[in-house]
Parts: sequence; structure tokens; C-alpha cells
Amino acid sequence: MRRDRTITPHWYRVKPFAIERSSQFRPAPPPKTTTDFAVLPQILPRVVDVTLYRWEHNVRAATVMGVIGAGGIGLEIMTAFQLFEYREALALILLLLVLVTAINFISKRTRKRFLHAE
Repeated sequence: MRRDRTITPHWYRVKPFAIERSSQFRPAPPPKTTTDFAVLPQILPRVVDVTLYRWEHNVRAATVMGVIGAGGIGLEIMTAFQLFEYREALALILLLLVLVTAINFISKRTRKRFLHAE
């Protein structure tokens, strides 16, 4: 029996296949881009600096929000003042001061490390 190649001219070239291994259709990993070597080292110091600044700002803002009734350490400070628990209020204020100072210290050291690394 002879096949008519005028109707299906290219079908005789098709070879059946089977999947031999699962990695056969897995794409290759993308090549390293200039982002890894050029852009990231340039923006990393600024990103870290802004992140630490926003962290400090959020701690201070949370305290202010707590004072007006939103909860958190500010509410604890106000409650201590209203109950005439001045030692507890002083301890909370000192805790807040230590926390903000620690964030500033970490930010300063990180900023110095990034600026003097260049």
C-alpha cells in the first residue's frame, strides 16, 4: 500500500517520541543579569538607610498613636500617667528612648559600613 504524499506531504517526516526524563521540558535558568552586579550594589545602601529610617519613624509614630488611643506603648504610657504610676511611666519612656537610640545606632553603623566600603 502506497501513501499518497500529495494529501499529507510532510507527515512521513514526523517521528513519534516519548518523554524519557522529567527534565526534558524544564527550561534552563535565566542568565545572570546586570541587576545582580551593577544595580543592586548601587541601590543597596540607600534601601537599607530608608528601611531603617522608616522603622524608627514607625516606632515614634506608634507611640504618638498610642497616646491618642490607638494602643501600643503610647497607650501604656498614658495609662501609667493617669493612674499616677510614675515609675512605670518612666520605665516605659526609658524603654522607648533606648529603642529609638538602638535603632539610630544600628542605622549609623550600617550607613558607615556602606559608605566606607566603596
